[in-house]
Amino acid sequence: MPSIFLSYRRVDSGDITGRICDHLVEHFGPDVIFRDVQSIPFGVDFRDYIKNELCECQVLLAVIGPQWLTAQDDQGNRCVDRLDDWVRLEIETALGRGIPVIPLLVSGAELPKPEDLPDCLQPLIYRNSATARTDPDFHIDMDRLIEGVRALLASPTSSPSPPRRLSRENPFGDRGRLSPKQFWGREILLERVFNELKKGSSLSLIGDLQVGKSSLLEMVRHHGPEKLQFESQQFVTINMSNVQNEDDFFAALCGNLRLETMRGFRLARTLEERKKRYIICLDEIERMTNPRNFTGDQRDELKGLADGVTAPLSLVIASRSSLKELFDDDPTLASPLDGLCETIRIPPFTRVETIDFITDRLKGNTIQFTAEQIESLYNDTQGHPAQLQRAARDLYRQLEGG
Repeated sequence: MPSIFLSYRRVDSGDITGRICDHLVEHFGPDVIFRDVQSIPFGVDFRDYIKNELCECQVLLAVIGPQWLTAQDDQGNRCVDRLDDWVRLEIETALGRGIPVIPLLVSGAELPKPEDLPDCLQPLIYRNSATARTDPDFHIDMDRLIEGVRALLASPTSSPSPPRRLSRENPFGDRGRLSPKQFWGREILLERVFNELKKGSSLSLIGDLQVGKSSLLEMVRHHGPEKLQFESQQFVTINMSNVQNEDDFFAALCGNLRLETMRGFRLARTLEERKKRYIICLDEIERMTNPRNFTGDQRDELKGLADGVTAPLSLVIASRSSLKELFDDDPTLASPLDGLCETIRIPPFTRVETIDFITDRLKGNTIQFTAEQIESLYNDTQGHPAQLQRAARDLYRQLEGG
């Protein structure tokens, strides 16, 4: 099966992609390269075929020319903004599956700016890119590219996993905060979170009930030490459901920071003397909206501790509504936490993510869902993780008993 997937826009880079493909074939052989116009048999549904090839590929080359970002459809809309744009879907799928993606810049193109890309493609700009210039530099650039691709193909991390023993265990139905072992996907979202935390930002994660906010916080705590090069003690998670009032909150915060309970100037001074930054993950922040137990002073204090790139705290706050809506103390004033935090919305799974999630969970299982059944699950749940888990669990039980 092909291991090198060429993703490109014909209107943008069709000609030079053909030349690039010829050089790759010369070095790796024709069976290793997937390029849609040459690789898809006649009469085959190209959508399913491309998805299958993405499952098998070990590296994706995203060929980016001068019109890659600005190419438009018949209605004048940017192709890259369309959910059904195949170039977008190819790259999004590869990024989501952890497949190495190499942006290959041609015809003098530059990498797009992150703000010009859909959120799902923004991690592309952090991938080390390659260049294919015109002659006389084309062969030099191709030799460098081929050397890099050959190293990726030889890497054990890009080799297919050995087959697993078939199982009949129902792989669906996870509930509540998921462990890192249970957690699936969200790589692009997590990468965005860690990129913001590296800048010293505080974050507001907003999403529907049971969309996975608590599980995402757990992944921040689990992977944060490696991603940010912090000690594990510098990551603190506080579930506000277990906090009774304002005093209880500072007791929980200081206890996790291995301090005696304190607040105000004394707490700020103590943290400043430590010369470390702590990531404070706050779940179920809605608890703080109860005026009988929380005066609002705690939010001003948190802002003081987390305001600025040199501040001792960065906050990652999970909620169902925006912080402005939750803490609308005075319409004439900005909520202190809302003004502090960069907002990241946690959406349901896309159609592609839904297909990948179910396919991954059913690997090595005696029971498999048809494409029509997976499509029905997505249509019924719109990719909402908790609803999808329940619906997939029920379908599995139905097939198991049928």
